[in-house]
Amino acid sequence: MAAPPSLVDLGAEGCLALCSLVHSQQQRLPVAPTQHHTLEFMSLLKRQEIIDTPWPASKWEQDPTAERTPLESLEWRYVWDAYPRDGLYRATVEHLEDLPRTEEGDECRVSIWRTLAGAEAEAFYEQQLTRHGFDPGWARDMCYAIRETRPAMSIAKWRYCAWAAVRYGASASLRSSSCDCDDLRESIYKELLSRARRVANGAWNRCELTPSHPQPRSAASRILTSSITNLGMTFWTTTPSMEAISGKQLQR
Repeated sequence: MAAPPSLVDLGAEGCLALCSLVHSQQQRLPVAPTQHHTLEFMSLLKRQEIIDTPWPASKWEQDPTAERTPLESLEWRYVWDAYPRDGLYRATVEHLEDLPRTEEGDECRVSIWRTLAGAEAEAFYEQQLTRHGFDPGWARDMCYAIRETRPAMSIAKWRYCAWAAVRYGASASLRSSSCDCDDLRESIYKELLSRARRVANGAWNRCELTPSHPQPRSAASRILTSSITNLGMTFWTTTPSMEAISGKQLQR
């Protein structure tokens, strides 16, 4: 695949990935909410010949031109001729700020919001699993729970469901010292689904957990809430939708 000639040709998702990668270097941030999503961003840029990576290794043996994500410790090298490395953050963020105020532009905003909302929910689920001594890899089940649950929910509601499901699993583990790991994972996932369906359909009210730090921790989510939109705290508490993103209070 030949590298795209411009940011317009790179597309909004690719531009966000590149902007996040550069912004993370400047501010010492994770690129995306989870390492899995950081790798997805980097894979997209590698396929489009914007960056090079040493994969399957995490770094080159000795390469003074390589950059490294500050928290994930993943090396990459900028190889795109269309834009100089200096000034790349400003070019990408300005392009994202100028996404058109059209139906197509709003659909793009919603798509990015949905992707990052799912990543934020997964990141919190992973945090809760780790805190209780479970395998953090189980957090990938969150994407299946989100796909199976209708109507869609806000990040804050998913955070509540993740918190409650993992606490349920921790209690079950204490009651049975011989609990099989696969059975325990399935038990937690079923509890996650069960709670999510009740919350989504209004059976339980006020089931939300918003973070104590309203500003997202990852570069990608910060760019969404401050440059692509003015979501602010509503990033956590509002369900991603065209109706929400097209509201004047959420527009830049």
